[in-house]
Amino acid sequence: MKQRKLKIVLMPKFLRSLEKIYEYIFFELYAPNAADRIYEKIFKELKRLEDSPLIHMKIENTNDFKLYYRKIIVKNYIVLYTINEDKSEVYVTHIFYSKSNYRTKL
Repeated sequence: MKQRKLKIVLMPKFLRSLEKIYEYIFFELYAPNAADRIYEKIFKELKRLEDSPLIHMKIENTNDFKLYYRKIIVKNYIVLYTINEDKSEVYVTHIFYSKSNYRTKL
């Protein structure tokens, strides 16, 4: 029996941050090819979540909510997501530069 694919939901905060990262690499670093490559790698990893959302490491809960994040490391970036099994959805919530203290920003 084929397992049902989960729906990937890109949250607004993630999309805004990704756009800023893309623009920084493209315009500030003058590296349009690198911007395209990182964008493609991120979306390739997100596509994998449709079938295998549990493949990435769970991170410790950093707040009082019973919300658990999982993280994907793509080059110099960390993408965070949560899984809603009841709705069969994966919520991609944040993207951070890997050297930042992302846990304090949640």
